[in-house]
Amino acid sequence: MFRKIIHWLIMPCSKATQEIEKQEGGYKMSLLQRLRLKAHLAICKWCSAYRKKVVYLDKKLSTIIRKEQNTLLKDIDIQNFKDNIKEKIKK
Repeated sequence: MFRKIIHWLIMPCSKATQEIEKQEGGYKMSLLQRLRLKAHLAICKWCSAYRKKVVYLDKKLSTIIRKEQNTLLKDIDIQNFKDNIKEKIKK
């Protein structure tokens, strides 16, 4: 019962998940917001687990995006190389 009251006073889960998303998205949070979120995460195992999943997914997606960007750059470089050779052959 005490946990539920503190949970409700500090920050409800619906607000905590929004704050987690903001924080991981690079949004600058005020000191009060950060403290309230930390307090909420300290008492709520569900939101704590949610935050871990958000961080994990963000890292994995960032890795995938970086790999795709490197591949695209390589494809562009290859195409430019081919175009340069075709132009030299024509001359």
